[in-house]
Amino acid sequence: MDKRYLFIHNPISGGAKSNFVVAFEKNKYLYPSHAIITTTHVGHAKELARQYKNEYDVIAAVGGDGTINEIASELVHTNTQMGVIPVGSANGLAFHLGIPMEVEAALHKLKAGTEKPIDVIEMGDRVFVNVAGVGYDGHINTLFNQTKLRGLWSYAKLVFTEYMRYKEFEFTLVADEVQYSGKAFFIVFANTTQYGHNFHIAPNANTEDGILHVTLVRKPPFIFVPYLLRQVFKGKALDSKYCTEVAGKEVTLHYTNQALHLDGEIPLDKNEKELHFKVLQGVLKVVC
Repeated sequence: MDKRYLFIHNPISGGAKSNFVVAFEKNKYLYPSHAIITTTHVGHAKELARQYKNEYDVIAAVGGDGTINEIASELVHTNTQMGVIPVGSANGLAFHLGIPMEVEAALHKLKAGTEKPIDVIEMGDRVFVNVAGVGYDGHINTLFNQTKLRGLWSYAKLVFTEYMRYKEFEFTLVADEVQYSGKAFFIVFANTTQYGHNFHIAPNANTEDGILHVTLVRKPPFIFVPYLLRQVFKGKALDSKYCTEVAGKEVTLHYTNQALHLDGEIPLDKNEKELHFKVLQGVLKVVC
């Protein structure tokens, strides 16, 4: 019996006009039982996943990590599988899971793929599946979400233009009852190794190990930034004296008020001074 597929398509993911509809028309023979719904506003993908999760075997996120986040938050602890057709700016989860970046190849991968249970990270009443960030990381994502610009180069421009303005902040972090304190430029809470495009900020992260990997990043002098970026792209961020890893099943962060993002999306309450993270192991079924 053929599986029933629902494709939830975010038409503004990634900036450039998505070629999903054209690619799907060429390959719809793969999906005899399917539906496609296009989102119209922030939170719509989550609403649709909640509405239809009991009617379809697979709900595929056609978008970026934000779209995946919305859908995944409704599919945890269910038997409905999540598919990924990456058309976002970063596509961190897709890169980590080895899902093709080309739409047509991703459609074939989805049809031929198998179920893989992965971890999800719970933060308060929210979850994320890729990375969350506090500090400069969150600041850049906040600005990016406030603009109408999309795409990797728009994001990279913000990174460099805001670098000199943003300052380090003080924090205290407790991971499995071990306490760490200091200053950071930004802190990354990672379920996967990367933001996307092989930018491996947490090279030891694994979606199946039941562990939250935290990368504490100090602010290097600007002249050292190109070298640090090169190390990150090589998967060797932790070889740098500016990056330190902490890991645990449960992590609590106390910090002065800084910007925050979850999978690139900005929570409505941005004034929290304490964040608690907990790994939910193997609760999301992804086809890959």
